[in-house]
Amino acid sequence: MSQFTFISANEDDIEDLASIFCACWKESYIGVLPEEMRVTMTQTQAKDLWLPSLVTPNGKETMFLVERSDMKRIGMYRIGTDKEDNGHLYALYIHPSYAGQGGGTLAMKEILENFKSRGILRIFLWVFETNSNARKFYERNGFEYTGQQRIQEEFPVLQLQMCKQLI
Repeated sequence: MSQFTFISANEDDIEDLASIFCACWKESYIGVLPEEMRVTMTQTQAKDLWLPSLVTPNGKETMFLVERSDMKRIGMYRIGTDKEDNGHLYALYIHPSYAGQGGGTLAMKEILENFKSRGILRIFLWVFETNSNARKFYERNGFEYTGQQRIQEEFPVLQLQMCKQLI
C-alpha cells in the first residue's frame, strides 16, 4: 500500500468527496439501506450533506486516501474527539472500485496512529446493524459493541455503537 498516502480534505474537494460517498452509498450499501433511500442519493445531495463539515470542521479532520502516482482520491475518513477526549470515527469510505485492496486497513492504521499520537484512549463509532462487512472489519480491528443503539431521523436504519480501547 506504499503507493497510497493521506491528504487533508477541504471545501475545494467537495466533488471528489461526494463522488466517493455516492459510489459507496449506491454500491456498498446494497442490502444495508432501504433501496429507495440508497438509489435516490445524488451528487448534489451528497455535496449538501458534506460541505458544511468541510467549511466548518469544528475540530474534526477529514482526510483522503489517495494514489501517489496521480493523486486520485479513492477513499476518505472523518475523525474527531469529544469533551471527554474520546476519539470518534464519524466516517470511513473506500470507493467500491478499490474495495478489498487494503485501503480500509491502511486508513484504519492511520486513524489509530493519529489518535494514539494524541493520547486518546478510546475510539467510538456507529455502524449500521445491517452492514455486516463493516461490522466484521471493525471487529477485526479490535472494536467491540457497547450495547448502545440509535436510529437517526435522516438515516432510519438501526445503528450499533462500537468502541476500541487503545491502551
